[in-house]
Amino acid sequence: MPELPHSATRVASQAQPVVPQDRPAGASARMDAKTRIRLRIAAFAGADYAVNVLILFCYAAVGTISYQVPWQIFGLSLLANAAFLGSIASGLSRRLPDPSLTAPQVAAACGVNMVALTLAPQIGYMFVINVFVPLCYGSLYFERRAFLLAWVLLTAAVGLALWSTGFHLGMALSRPEEKLLFLINVAVVLGRFLAINAEVSRLRAGLHQRNKALAEATARLEHLATRDELTGLPNRREALRVLRAECERADRNGSRLCVAMVDADHFKHINDQHGHHTGDDVLRELSGALQAALRTADHVFRYGGEEFLVLLVDCDAADPLAPVERARAAVAAHPWDRLVRGLRVTVSIGSAQRQPHEAVEQVLRRADAALYEAKTQGRNRVQLAR
Repeated sequence: MPELPHSATRVASQAQPVVPQDRPAGASARMDAKTRIRLRIAAFAGADYAVNVLILFCYAAVGTISYQVPWQIFGLSLLANAAFLGSIASGLSRRLPDPSLTAPQVAAACGVNMVALTLAPQIGYMFVINVFVPLCYGSLYFERRAFLLAWVLLTAAVGLALWSTGFHLGMALSRPEEKLLFLINVAVVLGRFLAINAEVSRLRAGLHQRNKALAEATARLEHLATRDELTGLPNRREALRVLRAECERADRNGSRLCVAMVDADHFKHINDQHGHHTGDDVLRELSGALQAALRTADHVFRYGGEEFLVLLVDCDAADPLAPVERARAAVAAHPWDRLVRGLRVTVSIGSAQRQPHEAVEQVLRRADAALYEAKTQGRNRVQLAR
């Protein structure tokens, strides 16, 4: 029987280590996970063949068909399944586009049933309904073109098999034992359908879990790619992305933006005197103080080192310095001595009001120039860019 879709196979195989390809494909324990899955499904197909042959022997035992029929079908089934198992186990099937040999296994299973139909038309119903079991596996893998081809070929095969029997398709229900075998066969076919659905459900659940884990991992990677690990603030890359997006929005809506560069005064002295651990604590506290002093609509980013970038959305054109002055005062009034006795931290801020259609790089340069001016004029102050 064929393998389920490659996406489902990947789900199952990722949970187990892959054995290097240069190892001999001998014992199942030394095979890679995908090969073990293919062998397991091919072995399941072998069990499927065995059930069919067993039912045929039962029909022969009650005299409905000749014993030659189950022996012939047994031989065909054994040859087909052994060939597929051998190709998969030896690694020969890996050279093919479909290493699971899906189409050949479906064709072989349908072919065996058509041969059985010509040998025992008096119970032909059994082989017609049996055909749908391998097709269930194929439907999970076949593309639209393969569906059409399978439909045409199988219709032709059924027609040819019926023609060879003179269209004598029997159900053999004249005796109680035949009625019992009919019910057994129907129950077995239904059981195989349910087993296939159970396997599909299991693989679908595994695929869902894998997709969920992948989505969570992707979200974590996106978070790590856009967040500063120390402060938890958006990082420089995210700052530039948001700044460009807000500039585009401001140009469309005619709103105003202010960009402020914030730098911790004498931060190197804090690191040198109190250690880098204290310096890290200062940066974390500073990020919180800035966020608390600004509106929720505004943005605070860790721009690099002891520098932060503040983006003020829809800022007041008449008084663009008021929000950043409030932030500066909040930092100066923050209880820094909770970290180290006598510690005092201040910030210098350079703020630039963006002009309509001004490039992002240009407004950042003006804000940085204003920050430099604020530092040269004594620090702990806000300077508006020219």
